Amino acid sequence: MSSLGKGMKNGILTDESIEGAILILDDFIRTSQQYHSENIIITGTSASREAKNISQISNWLLNEHELKYHN
Repeated sequence: MSSLGKGMKNGILTDESIEGAILILDDFIRTSQQYHSENIIITGTSASREAKNISQISNWLLNEHELKYHN
């Protein structure tokens, strides 16, 4: 679990939270691909929906794994 919203102030996720979430997502996605998963759907909690800088994660998902974030 990444605790994405931990330390969020004024709708801004901390760099540490973003980096932690990306590490977890990357591991999950790579493991899923090893098992030939056909569909990987990424959704978030209220912290990600409220975050003004969630684009840092959604852009990473799109650029690195060609996946869209669904909020």
